[in-house]
Amino acid sequence: MQKTIHSNRATVCSSLILLLALTGCNGGNSGNPDGAAAYPDSGSGSGTAAAEVAATPSAVPATALSAESTLTREQKHEDFEYMYKILQENYPFFEVNKRANGVDWLADKDKYLEKVEETPTDLQFYGALNEILADLHNGHTYMLEREMYQYYRQIFDGNPVYKPWSDILEQKQVKDRYGAVEAAATPGESSRGSQAELTQSLNLFHRILEPGKSAYLQVESFGTEYTEQDGPAIADFLSEIKDYPTLILDIRGNGGGDQWYWMSNIVAKLTDKKLPYKEYLLFRGGDYEQPFLASRGFGEVPVKGLEQEKLPKLPPEAMTDFKSYFVNTYDITPDPVGFKGEIYLLVDRNVYSSSESFATFAKSTGFATLVGEKTGGDGIGATPLIAALPNSGFVLNFPVVLGLTADGSPNDEFKTLPDAVVNAGKNREWHKDEAIQKALELAASK
Repeated sequence: MQKTIHSNRATVCSSLILLLALTGCNGGNSGNPDGAAAYPDSGSGSGTAAAEVAATPSAVPATALSAESTLTREQKHEDFEYMYKILQENYPFFEVNKRANGVDWLADKDKYLEKVEETPTDLQFYGALNEILADLHNGHTYMLEREMYQYYRQIFDGNPVYKPWSDILEQKQVKDRYGAVEAAATPGESSRGSQAELTQSLNLFHRILEPGKSAYLQVESFGTEYTEQDGPAIADFLSEIKDYPTLILDIRGNGGGDQWYWMSNIVAKLTDKKLPYKEYLLFRGGDYEQPFLASRGFGEVPVKGLEQEKLPKLPPEAMTDFKSYFVNTYDITPDPVGFKGEIYLLVDRNVYSSSESFATFAKSTGFATLVGEKTGGDGIGATPLIAALPNSGFVLNFPVVLGLTADGSPNDEFKTLPDAVVNAGKNREWHKDEAIQKALELAASK
């Protein structure tokens, strides 16, 4: 079964293309609603590498959640068992974690149980859960903090496609725990302010590097809140430099947000032809995930069908641990500004979720030459699921898709390797920035 993504937003994602990047990803927290066609990734990205995000959960501020300590040892035990069972039956990356990090998470159940049962307060229980989830080494797997809870309520509210998510967020024990208010917060907003002469918004920065020759555009986040806001500014700048031979796109530090951002604001403007692209979404088939997948329109194609797809790098667990799959294709309708030059995409290990999806798309289709360091991964997927723990009301966020590239490689395991590997650290003086200079060097060689 295939799903085609058009440049008509209604067709693509019913208002959200959510992978929900790493918006609100404060050390262990990253959020990301969707994947196959759209995702607001959990966020806009905090500039923390996905691996670090998963490995170092942030401290819990006393004001982050209801500070009242009401849970008994037995209730904490029940909540952990509930979380463990949901992950055991639905989470897609257990084998990837074993291969990449040497962690058999399911085998450490007793150790984790002891850890949560001995926490003296509810907030410490919350922190312990995040520490336990950090062992999964996945930036989309964490317990929601208050800011992200409010953000999710905002983006899912009133959208029938995301009713299963909204129903969970509106449960009484969840609202009591997170102190739900009607004014939803928007995480991930930048506080850097105006930095240079051509800053168009807090999320964008562009400049001419060499008049008539090379131009530079930096996007800090693909957050849903920026998609429509940034579109006109990007289109104007790209129109201005359409006759330049070189364009450098910089998404270093961009933790993701909404796939629709890069599809409509960047790719559609910079190509005059459709770029064929295919990826595979695999599902475990657990009971918990079913209403979410049905709401998003994923079909039930038996995983046995992958045998006909000729995927040389298919991981061994694909045929044993997963029950169905979905073929996702992109069909982005061009709306070109007339640019005919070479495009270079700067990436680093903080590129994650829907910014990772842009990196994989750009490299696979030849849309751009990638420069920098290996990315953070987990960019092929769908809106993460959420689950409310029955006693505490804490909400678990976790991915539901094993995303494979066209050759069958798990994207979360292998990430995306740039065409030119160099130090990806940013330098305020662009002529000293190694990634920018490498892109210019490659451009000059052509």
